[in-house]
Amino acid sequence: MTIAEQIAEVQREIKQRERAYARWVGEKRMTQETSDRQIGRMRAALATLEAVQAGTPPPPDPPPAPPPQGDFLNG
Repeated sequence: MTIAEQIAEVQREIKQRERAYARWVGEKRMTQETSDRQIGRMRAALATLEAVQAGTPPPPDPPPAPPPQGDFLNG
């Protein structure tokens, strides 16, 4: 499968998820937070594939989230 085919498939999947997740959020089968996170991951995958196709480095990973307050390992 070519990079262009992979990009097209991820684009199709994003559109499909946007439609389905909007319905599921409305039906309370999924939270908006989960929808946003999962679609965001697919958009990140798309950005990586597009960077590979363009011959540029993929976008950097975001910094890790800080540990929750009161975590017993971190004071």
